[in-house]
Amino acid sequence: MKLKLSQESSLSPVAINGLKEIISALNQNDYNRALTAHSHLVASTTFGETADFLPAIKVLLHLSHQYLHF
Repeated sequence: MKLKLSQESSLSPVAINGLKEIISALNQNDYNRALTAHSHLVASTTFGETADFLPAIKVLLHLSHQYLHF
């Protein structure tokens, strides 16, 4: 999975690193690690910075996990 962070300049380094950690976990099919990285990202960034995309990422993570374990 490749992702170009188009808003990279407006995101904090913590948010960028958190997104990269989620991508890394997904590339290894480690959905538990991806969810943990997501939770850490929620806790370590401001709501205003990540509100536009973190809820959707969480839904996609849960759906992917359910699909693989169906």
